[in-house]
Amino acid sequence: MDIGIVLLLTLIKKEWRTYRCDYIENIIIKETDQKVFSPDYLKESYNLQQSTYRTIPFKVKVSKLGKEKFLKKALF
Repeated sequence: MDIGIVLLLTLIKKEWRTYRCDYIENIIIKETDQKVFSPDYLKESYNLQQSTYRTIPFKVKVSKLGKEKFLKKALF
């Protein structure tokens, strides 16, 4: 099963975010004002955040029913 991952640069905080997109069904664009960043800016900002990014370890327990629902939805 493939899980889509999207890296986005938020325009308000100007920070990179990682989003799982395996369950995204619809996206609405609220802002029509386009912002253009140079490839160099994007690369530098991404590298800076990766060098200072703080990961937070976590564990998740999934019930048998939760696993079943997840797998059923992932197959269709």
